Amino acid sequence: MNWLWTTEDMIAAMAGRPFGSLPQGITGISIDSRSIAPGEAFFAIKGDRVDGHDYASMAMANGASLLVVSEARLPAMGRLTVPMIVVEDVLAALGKLGLASRERRGPRSSPSPVRSAKRRQRRCCAMCSLPPARSTHPLRPSTITGACR
Repeated sequence: MNWLWTTEDMIAAMAGRPFGSLPQGITGISIDSRSIAPGEAFFAIKGDRVDGHDYASMAMANGASLLVVSEARLPAMGRLTVPMIVVEDVLAALGKLGLASRERRGPRSSPSPVRSAKRRQRRCCAMCSLPPARSTHPLRPSTITGACR
């Protein structure tokens, strides 16, 4: 199967601790227990109004292959015997996983200055409702005079 993340790589990237019998890997990541797909990991993020830990059992019932939960909330989840990765802070762990994803993808090529200038010109014209100016030189973007300068 084509995994998005193996559980070993996730644990290493998030500095987490395995709990239970973990699957070999995951196919996706979700923070919403209602829309989780089978094989995905559920990150139980605590928000301003809702705590994702309260929906961990629903996420597992909807097909989550593992949960990423906070160390502080682990005692309250004692009756759940499901695969979990326990971290200190779930939101920070998701951020660490994102950084690790960027690192393993490698460096991105920087955009061409000409393409960037043309993109800025198109956005400016769209905001001002003006037609984009045509460049007479193939490598040099034209400039627009007036309010969009």
